[in-house]
Amino acid sequence: MATDTNLLRGDKSVFRGKRPFSWKFGGFRPAKTEQAITPRKAAKSSNPNVVPIRLHLAASYVRAGRMEDAQCEVEEIRTISPDETLDLVKTIPIADKHALQGLLGELREGGLPE
Repeated sequence: MATDTNLLRGDKSVFRGKRPFSWKFGGFRPAKTEQAITPRKAAKSSNPNVVPIRLHLAASYVRAGRMEDAQCEVEEIRTISPDETLDLVKTIPIADKHALQGLLGELREGGLPE
């Protein structure tokens, strides 16, 4: 089971098992959206160059309606990884296609280019 501790370590197991969010129903559960930002910000502090953490943080900001924060995060992602695009995100191994589409939609809204 993935935990916030796994996320803080940048552990790949964060993509398996139960998570504090659900892409299955179109994104984070509304009551958990702001709560999802805190561990992602901590993970970013510990692993500032790990793009997947930053992608999920940007998506969390979009879900929370914090568009300026999402856009700033996307700009930082593009500084670290200039070739980062939605097409590249599509290669992330997320088995649930609906979850992947939710992530892509939120990142698109946050300003990540195609």
